Amino acid sequence: METKIPQKFVAVVLAAGHGTRMKSHRPKVLHEVLGLPMTAHVLKAAQDAGCSRAILILGADADDTFSTLSSAVESFPVEQATQNPPRGTGDAVRCALEKLGDEDVAVILNGDIPCIQSDDVKRVMDAWEANTLVVGTTRLSDPSGYGRIIRGIDGSPTDIREDRDCRPEEKSIVDVNLGIYAVDAALLARELPRLESNNSQGEYYLTDLVKLCRSSQANTRAVTYESCEDLMGVNDRIHLAHAEKRLRMRVLHKLMTEGVTLLDPERALVESSVQIGKDTVLEADVTIRGASTIGEGCRIGQSSVLMNATLGDGVQILPHCVLEQCTLESDVKAGPFARLRPGTILRKGSAVGNFVEMKKTDFGPGSKAGHLSYLGDATIGRGVNVGAGTITCNYDGTHKHPTVLEDGVFVGSDTQFVAPVHVGEKGYIGAGTTVTQDVPAGALAVSRVRQENKEGWVARRSAGSNASKPENKRDR
Repeated sequence: METKIPQKFVAVVLAAGHGTRMKSHRPKVLHEVLGLPMTAHVLKAAQDAGCSRAILILGADADDTFSTLSSAVESFPVEQATQNPPRGTGDAVRCALEKLGDEDVAVILNGDIPCIQSDDVKRVMDAWEANTLVVGTTRLSDPSGYGRIIRGIDGSPTDIREDRDCRPEEKSIVDVNLGIYAVDAALLARELPRLESNNSQGEYYLTDLVKLCRSSQANTRAVTYESCEDLMGVNDRIHLAHAEKRLRMRVLHKLMTEGVTLLDPERALVESSVQIGKDTVLEADVTIRGASTIGEGCRIGQSSVLMNATLGDGVQILPHCVLEQCTLESDVKAGPFARLRPGTILRKGSAVGNFVEMKKTDFGPGSKAGHLSYLGDATIGRGVNVGAGTITCNYDGTHKHPTVLEDGVFVGSDTQFVAPVHVGEKGYIGAGTTVTQDVPAGALAVSRVRQENKEGWVARRSAGSNASKPENKRDR
């Protein structure tokens, strides 16, 4: 058996279509599926399959689209080729020729198949041999709308007939084209200039490459996919929703096999970039996005949202919390209805309760803020108690200012810290105080208005009020 010569596989991703059925001002390829533009999923699959780089075929004025897609895949070189005007799939691939080397093998993929997996891409790569066009095919009970695979006596493809161009007898063929190919760059360079546009659309069909290869004695081979649900294109919002659900359930099934409990998988959304440790429990309606990392033995309460959050082991998030770009060390408890904004760190064993908001705050080990407080631009030491209704007044209208509470500080309810301000170790802030200057260690700070009790005031007020009312006489 002839040994294959190692080749550089290059993904050629077709993404220049307008996507008019999406009814959108945005390019179709930028519509997100599970947090990523749909074509970014295709690029990732190609990368994981072993492609060395990608060429992204886009339409005119698509620099922003290219920037968005290329930045979504790390450590994977992506180049842009422009198709202007759009004249069919064959013309699109022709636009990539100048970026392909003679020894490259093009792996041609549509940019609107976000559910494709690396194994799907690798199948056509593994089937490729020199001077061969590999075509991905499947069988559909209803092939309407798909190009039909015409096969020769030996079973290899001899032509692909687009649905609109099929003869009546060809309409019944259930063997269809998936739009996935692997082919020598040298073969493309030789055959693509021979494409013609004598079809109902007046376009250059890449599918015509099959009969051109046969006419020039190049080989053709079909790779048949038994299941093609992952390879279906997204053409409208309904397809988009189906793709979202398919990818979402794929991620959730993987998490469950790795030891994560989901109380209601149909009502959870976890992006593929998220990492979750075993014995963690996700309650219903939880959403976890971005580069979030959750440790072992955690519990994420119902309707909580985490975005780029890092949680240690044993963290308990009660229902209806929002965490964004924050870090919670092990054994932290938060919520319900807590909001932890970017730059916040909750140290080991600390706790924040209902309706507590923090921004860019380092909250020390074992410290507690039970309810109804805002702490921004603050550094809070170990074992600090923050009473209800505490606010750091950190913004003067122009600049942000810090608040520092050292270890063991006790803050009474309804306290305002007018930053910048510093409270020393074991300082004590009386309830209702507005702190406008530093508090020494061990000192009590109180700034209440002196209370005055007026004896008998309620009775006198009541008597005076009744005397001022006019007599109510019945009409005669």
